[in-house]
Amino acid sequence: MTRNSIAFIGSHNSGKTTLARSLAQVLTGVGYSVYLVPENIHRCPYRINEDTILEAQSWIFQNMKDCTEEALRSDADFIIFDRSVLDHVPYTLRAIEHSRISAQDGVKLVSATLEYWATLGESAPKLFYCLPLQEIRADGVRSTSKTFQTEIDCIYRQFLRSYQIPYFVVSREFSGSGLLRLSDLLVSPSIG
Repeated sequence: MTRNSIAFIGSHNSGKTTLARSLAQVLTGVGYSVYLVPENIHRCPYRINEDTILEAQSWIFQNMKDCTEEALRSDADFIIFDRSVLDHVPYTLRAIEHSRISAQDGVKLVSATLEYWATLGESAPKLFYCLPLQEIRADGVRSTSKTFQTEIDCIYRQFLRSYQIPYFVVSREFSGSGLLRLSDLLVSPSIG
């Protein structure tokens, strides 16, 4: 069976959760089985956002790694990730830059992430990068600083380019009928 695995990635408050849930609903509605991997950042017991620490980013990486392994064992037609194992990297890199995490520890964590990503090979999800939304909605967990969000967005895209990790950019037009076009793209042989 050919299975499609995708991850919506990007900074916090970029619409990943909305897109992941909407796409899962569309695909389920047309008869596909879907394994939806939710984000679990709200469960992290450590400081996140601007004041993140190594323990937080390590927890996030391990949590997403465990979720990825579990999802890849499923027999669903589609696996949809509401973020990927890579999503902690820009936050880790920013924390290094702002002396919240030591360079040695941060580089070790980023290296472990890249090594794990490489082991996924053909099983790695296709990445769909969500651009930051104009308005940041307070959810009680994530930062509401537009400056911080913009920093993370820039660091993330630079990281993906630096390591030549391919991704698609999700346009703000991907809502409603746009999700149907995205779901059509995912089942086409040229991507799957």
